[in-house]
Amino acid sequence: MLTHKPGLFYLAALSAITNSTSSNAGRILQVVLYNAIWFAMPMAALALARRRPVELQDFLRRTTEWVWRRQREIMITAFGILGVYLIVRGVVELRS
Repeated sequence: MLTHKPGLFYLAALSAITNSTSSNAGRILQVVLYNAIWFAMPMAALALARRRPVELQDFLRRTTEWVWRRQREIMITAFGILGVYLIVRGVVELRS
């Protein structure tokens, strides 16, 4: 888990869903919707790879270059948002 940051976010989201106050049906719906969103990008990439592989390779090259140039800002922002979420969640639980 420590070497796979997306997996950490996935587990955090599932933890938030299971700790929600909604019904079991509501939790199941939340997990199904979250998984649909989570897997939408890989499914789109697979579809593009089958239909337009040259365009996909060009897009991936440009995206990879952009991410490498901004990796520090991306990590700071992602973990900053996760940190704020966890702090707010902790404060809410302490107050209740």
